[in-house]
Amino acid sequence: MMILLSLLVLAVQGNAQTITGSMAGRIVDQQGSAVPNAIVTATEPTRKTINTAKTNDQGDFLIAGLNPGNYNVSVEAAGFKKLERKNTTVRSER
Repeated sequence: MMILLSLLVLAVQGNAQTITGSMAGRIVDQQGSAVPNAIVTATEPTRKTINTAKTNDQGDFLIAGLNPGNYNVSVEAAGFKKLERKNTTVRSER
């Protein structure tokens, strides 16, 4: 069974000179049912930063405080094949 990944990359302005973005989405299976307790990992390979989040009962997740850049995103959940997507862009807008 394969996990479908729905990502919404948001740009969020921070305070003062710090500008960060966030990554949010809903993890669902092939039938559109939520996948709770999935682990979503966003890795920025240039800076070697790793951020994780766990989905709630509705399959929703949020990873906040991300520096702008390209991230490799993976999703893992019990009973599902690991899903990986490369070059997911997080931007900041002024």
